[in-house]
Amino acid sequence: MKRLTAIQVVSLLVGACMHEPAAPPVNPVRPGLEAAIALVQCPANGHLLLPDQCDGSLPRGWPFFGMPDDGLTTAPNDPFPTAPGIWLGDSVTATTCFADQNPAILQSGTLLNDQDKDWLADNCEVDLAYAFAPRLLFDFGEPCPFGEPYWAAKYFPFSGVVRIAYLPAYWDDCGDDIAGFIGNSHSGDSEYMMLEVGFHVSTRHWVFQQMWLSAHSGEPTDHSEWVPTTSAEFFYRPGSRPNVWVSLQKHANYKSHAACSYYIVINSVGSTETCGDPNGAPGIQPIRFPVTTSHNLGSRFVGTQCVSSEVLSRASNGRTECFYVLRQYTVGNLTLTDQFCGWTAPNNQYGGCSTPYYNYLVSDKFENRAGDLGPGPNPPVFSASIVGPSSVTTGTRGTWTAKPFGGLGPYSYTWSVNDLFAGSGATMSRTMGPAGTVIEVSLVMRDALARTSTTAYAEVVATTSGGGLKP
Repeated sequence: MKRLTAIQVVSLLVGACMHEPAAPPVNPVRPGLEAAIALVQCPANGHLLLPDQCDGSLPRGWPFFGMPDDGLTTAPNDPFPTAPGIWLGDSVTATTCFADQNPAILQSGTLLNDQDKDWLADNCEVDLAYAFAPRLLFDFGEPCPFGEPYWAAKYFPFSGVVRIAYLPAYWDDCGDDIAGFIGNSHSGDSEYMMLEVGFHVSTRHWVFQQMWLSAHSGEPTDHSEWVPTTSAEFFYRPGSRPNVWVSLQKHANYKSHAACSYYIVINSVGSTETCGDPNGAPGIQPIRFPVTTSHNLGSRFVGTQCVSSEVLSRASNGRTECFYVLRQYTVGNLTLTDQFCGWTAPNNQYGGCSTPYYNYLVSDKFENRAGDLGPGPNPPVFSASIVGPSSVTTGTRGTWTAKPFGGLGPYSYTWSVNDLFAGSGATMSRTMGPAGTVIEVSLVMRDALARTSTTAYAEVVATTSGGGLKP
């Protein structure tokens, strides 16, 4: 593969950055938020780009993603301008974004739509992903800056947080020209970042909680880690967009310049990791991770799970990359799976390919948060239990209460006693008959989505001295 020289990369970057206007206009795709560059939505494909990128005058592979860093995105009239985090206005809050606090989000035909059924309003997904897009710090001499960045957001109602996956989808990993990492260069590079943000009711700010930075995940040189607020770097306001240092040619992600600079020997092979020197040549180039509505993988439940390259030379080979399913392709008589190859044709791949993004998206970094699967592709099981008195004596009136778990209210209830209808409220009461009488209490519950239902059973025995529920 022919690599760009540092001079060529600098030329591309300078060309992309010269379009920044003097005054920040209002972003037309996100009304009420201030953007520092005049992004427009291209009519042909809906991509959010600089105006003269729509006609293809700049390469569609993003050089360093082709986007300068455009500052901190906030809405006007911040009620707490010195508090940590980002103010996105009264239209982007927990009560307007989260379906368990605003069931109207899940109703079809409303402005607050949720096409992927993850209980996070679609407009909030893009607002949050854009506002917290990491400030990537590249070495200005990066020879392999091209990729096609995607992202996804997911809400975890039991934890009250949103996780945002930023997937650069680099075309190539260019290896380490100094000493050579284990594995060296290869087609495709699936490094990624996972940010977790929450809403603070007192300040009405969305605030950074922690982030996962991949750095050679699963390799002998693995330096991936969770980074809490106390260890993260913020160029702008604390708790807002974090700095992420990107290693030269290898694209690994680090919390600081110091964390990125190390030398390690594995099996007698030395490996050197470096990031751009903020105080020397050639310096660093800060970039905002580009967030466009068309690159939201959150639409995985309403559209295709596989995407083609947006660059003609790569799209022409017919190859797709599948982020939520394991991709398969054929080389001769072999059927290969489970790799991310950067939309490179099989006969043009070199040095193997990287781990598929699928492995990361379905892991405990995104789809599964410490056992909390959240809504979406793996929704929590909607279950119900019956809670009743500790004992029931003949002639005594007992009351039983329905307890839902994992659903979205309001709920509907159908109680039965010995298969006969006995009530439709959250509780059901009944006077017990003679001693020795055995009754079966059953409950059918449905939540507001009407997608799931559950039935819980219990046997109640009437005794002269008291009995209890027998689940």
